[in-house]
Amino acid sequence: MVPFLLFLISQLVISVIAIWKLIWKEENSRILIIMLAGGVIGLLSKLFVIVMGLEEDLLFSFSSTVCIAPFSSLYLKNSLSGRSSSWRTLLIASIPLLFSLLLFIYYLIARPYGMHIGAPQTITQHFRDVVLFSSLAFDSYLLYTYRHTLQRAMQHPNTQLGISFIIHKVFLSTLFLLSFFNLSATHFFLYTGLSSTTIILGLVIYFKIIRDYRPRNMEDPSSTPAKSTVKYQKNSIDNVYLENKKAEIASLMRKENLFLDADLASADLANRLDISNHELSIVFNYGMQTNFYQYINTLRIHYFLDHIDQIIGENKTILALAYESGFQSKSTFNKYFKQELGLSPSEYLKHHQHSLKAIKS
Repeated sequence: MVPFLLFLISQLVISVIAIWKLIWKEENSRILIIMLAGGVIGLLSKLFVIVMGLEEDLLFSFSSTVCIAPFSSLYLKNSLSGRSSSWRTLLIASIPLLFSLLLFIYYLIARPYGMHIGAPQTITQHFRDVVLFSSLAFDSYLLYTYRHTLQRAMQHPNTQLGISFIIHKVFLSTLFLLSFFNLSATHFFLYTGLSSTTIILGLVIYFKIIRDYRPRNMEDPSSTPAKSTVKYQKNSIDNVYLENKKAEIASLMRKENLFLDADLASADLANRLDISNHELSIVFNYGMQTNFYQYINTLRIHYFLDHIDQIIGENKTILALAYESGFQSKSTFNKYFKQELGLSPSEYLKHHQHSLKAIKS
């Protein structure tokens, strides 16, 4: 039991550190914070049961699954829709957590006085299973609803993390189903389930802490301003050649919509034009007074604006259309949109809808 105790304590420490790191992340991380907080409560309840010498009641301790399952579904929904959850939605998702906490509090009160705990223990176990399978059903609904934009959304780390949560829940549900047929192995499944909590903690740390880290010398090239044209002024540039390449680029973008490829790089465009990457930089910096990323993302914004009525007519989300326009992340899209129009996407959409209503009236 000592190794298991050390395992719980180490998980507890890592979870607290992860929560502290996530506090400074974007708004969507508040869901992850609640999930990890639920995990901390679960670890503390198990730690309490072990310290009190009540190992036989481990299954009655607070199950972090009732917190992780619904909030992971909510996280996936936000990642696919590009919208943040309201506090009301978060409160509704917290109902299973609060109910499970009440059952554990009843156990803490009933156990010392020798009160009957058999029925609440059964309720705790089955309630956990109901929450888990309901969450998986909702995940299936989300994947079906956003099936048309899922492939592009999968390029974003938030969606990748949301899908990882689904895999985690499938793993847990498989263990719980097996436990019905092998009741003598209940504690084995409990320990395996606890190890899966380590997996989900590792996923959060990887996707939201390690992967989000960017050293200063490895900044996203899309955030790099256009290079100064001074360094190219000493080059012998044929203006006719320069204009021809500008026309070729415009033609490629107009006919083939290359900018819709989220993985498009300057080297890819240089290969299509049969010139070096350095020559392409000269065309952009000296001939267009911009850089590759600024040019491509501006075209993506224009494509988004040309198709913005799909958000209204086809009930498509802003983020879904942004992905279709070639953007890989919500932050990059918002940055270039505001840079181009001076408004956030949601603000612009409101103005656009008001304009349409005014025209119709």
